[in-house]
Amino acid sequence: MLVYAQEWSLWPSRTSLPSGRVVVQLWNRGQDAHDLHVRRVARGRMVGRAQAAPVTLSGAVTQASWALRSGLYELYCSMPGHLARGMHVLVRVR
Repeated sequence: MLVYAQEWSLWPSRTSLPSGRVVVQLWNRGQDAHDLHVRRVARGRMVGRAQAAPVTLSGAVTQASWALRSGLYELYCSMPGHLARGMHVLVRVR
């Protein structure tokens, strides 16, 4: 899955994924550094441990591999203030 990051948005190449191992690429199209975390969502709140892609500088692409079970997940940038400014999106794992 490819995820585009730019102030203050994230755009995944897909919003539905099969469960199991997912290779994620983060392409930073913005000016600020961004990272990408994923956490499961239950009852409207993020729960459990986050899995992450590393901090990605402007214009760069980084990659991570995540193991995801079925459910709803939130992708978000954990850089200070970025989540609050709208850098998050939901994806469904089936």
